[in-house]
Amino acid sequence: MSLRNKKSNFDIGIHKLNLAKFLTEKGIPCPPFASLDNTDEQENLINKVGFPLLLKPVRMASGRMIQKVHDQQSLNNIIVEHQDNLANFLLQPFIIGNDITCNVICKNGEIICHTIKESPVKTGSNFSSNDTLCYHHDKEVISIVSRMMKELEWNGVACIDMRRNAQTKQIYILEINGRFWASVLPSFVKAGINFPLILLKLSLEEEIEIPKFKPAIQVSLKEYFQSLIKFGNLKFSDTKYKSYLLDPIARFFQMAGFVSYYSLIC
Repeated sequence: MSLRNKKSNFDIGIHKLNLAKFLTEKGIPCPPFASLDNTDEQENLINKVGFPLLLKPVRMASGRMIQKVHDQQSLNNIIVEHQDNLANFLLQPFIIGNDITCNVICKNGEIICHTIKESPVKTGSNFSSNDTLCYHHDKEVISIVSRMMKELEWNGVACIDMRRNAQTKQIYILEINGRFWASVLPSFVKAGINFPLILLKLSLEEEIEIPKFKPAIQVSLKEYFQSLIKFGNLKFSDTKYKSYLLDPIARFFQMAGFVSYYSLIC
C-alpha cells in the first residue's frame, strides 16, 4: 500500500462518521448511524432504533461533547444550533452496556500486541473514561479489532473504543484514537504491556519478546475507600493512583498539559 493510501486509511479511522461508513461497508459491527446534515438518514435511524440517540462530533475523544438526544424536538433544536457545522456531527443509538477499550500496536494491519479493558455496565449519560475496569482476554473483541485493523492496514498505536450491549452482548466498534492513550501507565502496571518500549524497539527494528497481557482489576478511589471502611480486601494498589505517587513531578506536568489542552478546546 502506498504512503498516500495509508494516510487516507488513518484519516478514515480517526473520523467517527467515515469510520462508521467504512465498517458498515466491510461488514464489521458498528452501531447504525446518521449524519446530522442528512434528514433521510436521520429518519431511517429514528424509525429503526427510536430515541434516545447520541450526538457525537466526528473528531473528538474521551467522550467529550457527546450529547444524549431524548426526542425529535431536542434534535430539531440541535440542528438549528449547529446549522453551519452539521457535517461534523453524527447520530448513533444510545446503547446500555459495557465500555470496552482495546489498545494495540499494529504493523501493516497485523496486531503485534494488545490489551483489553472493560467497564461495568453503564446506563447513564457519563461518556468519559472509567476508573473501574477489568483487564481480561476476549477472543471476540480481538477478532473484531483484528478484522478492522487488517482492512485499514494500520501501522503504529491505536486506542479502539467499543461497547458491549448489555442485553444482546453484541459488540460494536465506536471509534479509533490514533495516538497513545491516557492509561498507558496502567496498561503496563496492571496488564504488563509496555507499549512505548515495544513501539520504540519495533521502530528501531530491534528484537523484542512480546509479552501476553495479564488479567487484572482496577477500582475507583470510591470503591477503595468503601472497601476500607467495611474492612474489605481491596488495596490502594488496585487503584490507578499508586504509580502517580511514585513520580509526582511527572504527574504534575501531565495534569498541567491536560489543563492547557482543555483550555484550548473549550
